[in-house]
Amino acid sequence: MVSPDESLFKALAENAVIGVYLICQNRFLYVNTKLAEMLGYSREEMLNDMSLFDIVAHDEKHLVGSHVTRTLSGEISEFHYERKARKQDGAYIDVEVYASAMRLGPEPVLIGMMLDITQRKADAKSAHLASWSTSTAARPWSLPMPTGLLLPLTRRLPILRVTPLTRWLASG
Repeated sequence: MVSPDESLFKALAENAVIGVYLICQNRFLYVNTKLAEMLGYSREEMLNDMSLFDIVAHDEKHLVGSHVTRTLSGEISEFHYERKARKQDGAYIDVEVYASAMRLGPEPVLIGMMLDITQRKADAKSAHLASWSTSTAARPWSLPMPTGLLLPLTRRLPILRVTPLTRWLASG
């Protein structure tokens, strides 16, 4: 028989707009539909055939493993970070992850939430570039020199290289 608490958890997790998961010994005990869809897997694939590290970018596996170990051991109570997650098709998405430890029977488990932030990061980058472009078009730039003089720059000036001549000019 399913307890009222278990029914409540499943109802909350299945209706969440973010990915929800439970992990024990690096294996998925539970994933909601949103998480499976986000990563391009079926829930059954994630629960039966996969470990946490199947969705972690190769160069981030050590860091993620360290966070999981430290959280499950009680060294830290929770973690939050932005990382890359690997989808079934091999593509990577930017994700924001929140996780903490809890007891489920005799073993500590990791309960977490994952949010796809790929579009948010792309939008922020575009906004930053647009802001820089319009702000540089509206005003001249200057490069402070060690002598206290300002070297005027235009936004079309290529990157300056330090050469004996530029050192001499900067020294006054």
